[in-house]
Amino acid sequence: MKKDRAAALIIKDGQVLLLCRRKPGEDVYMLPGGTVEDGETPEEAVEREIMEETSIESAFIKKLDSFVTASERTHHIFEYKYMSGTPRLHPDSPEHVGSTKDTYFEPVWVDVKLVKDLEMWPEEVKKYFK
Repeated sequence: MKKDRAAALIIKDGQVLLLCRRKPGEDVYMLPGGTVEDGETPEEAVEREIMEETSIESAFIKKLDSFVTASERTHHIFEYKYMSGTPRLHPDSPEHVGSTKDTYFEPVWVDVKLVKDLEMWPEEVKKYFK
């Protein structure tokens, strides 16, 4: 069975904070988040992932949802309030350490109206932007 994933929905001034995986000819967007590690709750995982993938200060608002994708992975989605900071990968994060000049991750603010046109992973998170 695949490990659960915990992710954060962070919106500021009509823009959502997304993590973009950039590869030659393909950009895929996702909510900041990642795998719930052994001994970790989804709430603990999302806090860790926000710091690793965005380095911003944020505040928990509420749990929005949990859903299972066709790949049988459970995704836990939490709403957070942006507090301060400029989004950037933490230097020790797996996303930063594994980057190359051609393939890398980048936290970006995206207008919520544009999300419907992006390639999102998982696709199911688009329901938060209708």
